[in-house]
Amino acid sequence: MTVGETGKNLPWVEKYRPSKLEDLVSHDDIIKTIGQFMKENQLPHLLFYGPPGTGKTSTILACAKQMYTPQQFNSMVLELNASDDRGIGIVRGQILSFASTRTIFKAGPKLIILDEADAMTNDAQNALRRIKITILGEPFTGKSSLCQRYLSNSPRAPGGTTHGAEVLAGQCLGLRPPVPLQLCDVAGNSLSTGMLRNYLYASDVVLFVYDLSNLQSFDKLNVWIEKVKEIFDQETKKPLMALFGNKSDLEHQRAVRLSCVKQFASKYLLENFKGSARTGEMISEDGIQALLELSGGDMRKVLNTLQSTWLSARDVTEDTVYTCVGHPLRADIDSILTRLMNEDDFGVCFKFIQDLKILKGLALGDILTEIHTKIQRVKFPPDVLISLLIKMADSEARLASGCSERIELAALIAAFHFARQQIDISAITNS
Repeated sequence: MTVGETGKNLPWVEKYRPSKLEDLVSHDDIIKTIGQFMKENQLPHLLFYGPPGTGKTSTILACAKQMYTPQQFNSMVLELNASDDRGIGIVRGQILSFASTRTIFKAGPKLIILDEADAMTNDAQNALRRIKITILGEPFTGKSSLCQRYLSNSPRAPGGTTHGAEVLAGQCLGLRPPVPLQLCDVAGNSLSTGMLRNYLYASDVVLFVYDLSNLQSFDKLNVWIEKVKEIFDQETKKPLMALFGNKSDLEHQRAVRLSCVKQFASKYLLENFKGSARTGEMISEDGIQALLELSGGDMRKVLNTLQSTWLSARDVTEDTVYTCVGHPLRADIDSILTRLMNEDDFGVCFKFIQDLKILKGLALGDILTEIHTKIQRVKFPPDVLISLLIKMADSEARLASGCSERIELAALIAAFHFARQQIDISAITNS
């Protein structure tokens, strides 16, 4: 069958499918917006939603045909329709393999079209979310140990060097559902090879690591950063970049002055951190837990809180995280709850909580939120717990509408006092 005969036998829906955005009818605002994205070479991830036959597939195919020549189309565009397998194996295999490789004849982003994406399994959709962190620096600065510390919370066994690049897989467990993570540990001699560009491909974060006790490892970072900037100069998507001083457990052997680090970070607009892969210094376990609890699954909030905590305290623990965001500490909530459940004198209880609020700068709304979580674990009789929760909810609603915190604090104390009258509080606390 000749090419002409093939064209004649095509269904009209394919034969007359628009080949560029200008051929599309209606959806003027959408077409104009997408056209502007393409003109600025800043096409983001897009989700088209609507009834069948409204032009979703035609729109994205028109974009693809406008972005790539017919010769480039097959190597730059991957289209999966409803008849294809939509399991996690396709994502880990075909999609990730296609997205993570470069083509020789065309620079710029590739396009993956998932027609009827709602047919994908949940695991496959979660696997599409991925964060790649590339770790660079001179040899023997502890890059591999940092990766091992993050993935298994244990230092790497001494000995051995990285050759080329080692890609380690993990998960960002703080997000729900967990997001796949790639840690690309690049060998320290990669500057002298032509492979660095390939190692950096599709990186979301680049972390420059130096040894606090080795001045030469810090001085060579200039070369690393300039090389990375050169590689990403023509890229539309540029990674976040940060500076990490490793081996803080050898602070007594520090060779890199803090003032030099600050000046260097300011020059290249880098966030500056330090820690120890050997001891796990910098972020404690309770600090990680506090970040996850406060973020509610929001990765942006995790990073913003982490940055603010580090800049204010230079240490990330439960106390520093809660103090940074003005959230009540667990110890403070425990003290407040103990008073509410055991103090008979209204005035003493009110003064204690009010003084603590002023001293720590706490909001009654935050206290109510934390107490709500705590009392779920107390073995109240169901009817008493329900009554108490309703009173607390009413207080929270009144606070939101502008009621005085002093009045609502008195209402909270009264609600607990009423609950204590209905039960034997000593039996609960002892159990």
